[in-house]
Amino acid sequence: MLELLKITEILKIGATSKNYPPYGQYMVSESGILQTNNDNVFVNIEFDLPFNGGVNIFVLNDLLKKLDQDKPFHLSSEGNILTIESGNSKTDLNIHPIKIPQPKVGIPEKLVDISIASILRHASKFAGSGSYGYVFIDNNAVIAYDSKRFFVADIIETGVKLGLGKSALSLINDDCSIGEKDGIVHIQMNEADYAKFSEYVKFDEVPTNKIKAIVKNTFVDSKSICEVKALKEAADLLSPVFFGERSHFITLKSGDALMVSASSAVNGESQVKLVADNNLEFTINLGVELLKTIPDSYRMYYSPKFPDRVLFLFEQCSIVMMAMQ
Repeated sequence: MLELLKITEILKIGATSKNYPPYGQYMVSESGILQTNNDNVFVNIEFDLPFNGGVNIFVLNDLLKKLDQDKPFHLSSEGNILTIESGNSKTDLNIHPIKIPQPKVGIPEKLVDISIASILRHASKFAGSGSYGYVFIDNNAVIAYDSKRFFVADIIETGVKLGLGKSALSLINDDCSIGEKDGIVHIQMNEADYAKFSEYVKFDEVPTNKIKAIVKNTFVDSKSICEVKALKEAADLLSPVFFGERSHFITLKSGDALMVSASSAVNGESQVKLVADNNLEFTINLGVELLKTIPDSYRMYYSPKFPDRVLFLFEQCSIVMMAMQ
């Protein structure tokens, strides 16, 4: 049951709860293949079920979630009925004569093995919503951004330029390969299973070169300040002062030491003294919620040339975060 539950979770990516397209709510089983298609995402998984036709993927998925995973279950079909039995429960689902349109675009000539799945998943944490809600592979870099953060990770050259939405990113694993053809992103999850995404971002409309330049320029002449872990621990210690406040930000004032402070006109002021990596003098305000998104393994850097931002570095990953005004 657990395997089928996981499969229906993946198939739901290619479905829609809306009434259009007419096949959008259905998982179609035919000759050992399961498919969903909402006209934006097409998912194909090799898995044998005892029926041919379509069942509502949302009903099936929700039912599988509610059944006891430790109890055996049995699937059978007769006519246009799919019967699911487990323990003392029995459910008959209607099988509909649904046909799903097949993709017009085949497999791209060039599929790139993704050995950077962890970086893509990491980058997704810095993708915003709407037009920001993508992670981009720009040949030798992985990029994500929103209005306050810019993430860039250096990778080996892939020869690929494409954008991955959060649904596509959920399918990325260390064994998959990826490519693009005629505006369709193709993710090959294994030999048999794949998904196609037509919600494609025109790459010439994405400021990837500008983002890479922002990160590169910020790095020049930047100096190491402190570990992110220490900074986040200081922010947590200061957090009681934020009671009742809408805006939560800390002030970093560096000189002989790094003073981290927070204040409230109603509650008062609190500060924590940290050891700085150098005596570079600056003052900057950082949003606490944004700071929480930076992993503890990173280190913070600052460049006097760019007083409106800080840089975080870890291995091949760089994050620029804009200051609070």
